[in-house]
Amino acid sequence: MEFQNHSLSFLFLIGFVLSLVHWIYHRLFSRHSLPPNLPWAGTRNRGASSRARSTLRSLFDTRGLLKESYTKYSKNGVTYVLPNVLTGPEVILPQSLMDWLLHQPDSVLDQGEVNRDFLQADFTMLHKKVVTDTVHKDVIQKELTRRLGDFTADVNEEIDFAFRKAWGVNTKDWTTVTAYDSMSEVITRISNRVLVGLPLCRNEDYLHYSSTFARFVVLESAAISLFPGFMKPTSESALDNKPKNDYVQWCLNHADDERDPEERGTFDKTEALLENIRRDIAAELGVGHRTWNKTSLSRIVLLDSTIRESMRLGGFVSRGVLKTVVAKDGVKLPGLSGVRLPYGSKVGIHAFPVHYDEDIYPEAQSFNPTRFCDDRSLEIKSEDASASQKQGQALVLKIGSFGFKVID
Repeated sequence: MEFQNHSLSFLFLIGFVLSLVHWIYHRLFSRHSLPPNLPWAGTRNRGASSRARSTLRSLFDTRGLLKESYTKYSKNGVTYVLPNVLTGPEVILPQSLMDWLLHQPDSVLDQGEVNRDFLQADFTMLHKKVVTDTVHKDVIQKELTRRLGDFTADVNEEIDFAFRKAWGVNTKDWTTVTAYDSMSEVITRISNRVLVGLPLCRNEDYLHYSSTFARFVVLESAAISLFPGFMKPTSESALDNKPKNDYVQWCLNHADDERDPEERGTFDKTEALLENIRRDIAAELGVGHRTWNKTSLSRIVLLDSTIRESMRLGGFVSRGVLKTVVAKDGVKLPGLSGVRLPYGSKVGIHAFPVHYDEDIYPEAQSFNPTRFCDDRSLEIKSEDASASQKQGQALVLKIGSFGFKVID
């Protein structure tokens, strides 16, 4: 019996080592059945060792790989492979193929499979039906997107409520606010106002668990993706039971530490911009009878441009549209003779490097809040503001926890 137990242990060890070697090869050295004539980002040649070095680099410097490859390949109309040590290589198309990518049917290229793999949804979601059920996708595409403008008043009300809860209403004393934690709370409250409505969107227990899940699911999925497939159910159980005193928690705690004053932002440089935005909002609310709606929001062009410019510079998405080939016989790329991507390949478009391209955005490294405004729209806003003032409306914009309220 003892000999038999030793034999089983030895066989298990051999099996584990072989599986680990296979996983390392598949993760670092394999071409994943991608066409051999596609260049790989960050490689000096097409050898396996060069691909392995590039793949390891993707763990710490994906944006560096993207910037190099955008200039070398994408701007010259060349399709290439971006390695990703966590989720596997991605085929990055030049911008000229964006239209082709967007018009492929879900039966050929599916974005849901990318999300499933990125979130390791088979192991991190609360029920396995969440992975395959299409109800969420259908509702978002057919209902939520179409009716989003109908929620303007509700969202405005929840913004006011959320900031009062997170930042308080004390206008006399200075209060320390942790930006990450407070904004996570605000975003959770606002999004749930649309998703579940009142009164559940203000239930503190529900909000706590909702926010905690959203905060940790990405970190957990990244950890699970590093395990071989046969070990993922086990790793998921272990991660669910991890103590709070761990590396992830230390990283989150470290984010609360004191920063260099320059990193916190210089409010004096933005005061003029904020004053202009406040004036535009006050004028628009005066014209619109003190109510928010989709039309009034669309006319506050300076606010819209400022938000878009902030998203351009501070966006966290490195790749834009990313989809998985779900057609069993793969998909042929247009304009590339004989290049067919196999089933299971990921294919997408650049996002981050485009936003820093000087040919598209002059002085791309600089923050320009009026970048997405045009002179005509600003003139119209100026005329609107003058008109409201001529009507004798004494509008005062009261900033209480950043909840905007117009009073006589």
